[in-house]
Amino acid sequence: MKKLTSIVLLALWDSNGYKTHKQVKETLINKVFKNIEEEHFEKYIEHFRTWIDNTHPQNEKDLFEEALNEFKEG
Repeated sequence: MKKLTSIVLLALWDSNGYKTHKQVKETLINKVFKNIEEEHFEKYIEHFRTWIDNTHPQNEKDLFEEALNEFKEG
């Protein structure tokens, strides 16, 4: 979980002018969501949401949720 949390942190940080939102969503989908085992998926997502809700601005929260929705629709 630590490695995936680091990837989420860096991806959201990159959304602040370093990468496009599309690139950040692709990173979250391909490097985070696809690498979580199905039986642990909801636990990890809740961990990320709690952490993001407590430490990140609304635009980053929204970007995380957009990427998650795209992954689930996927």
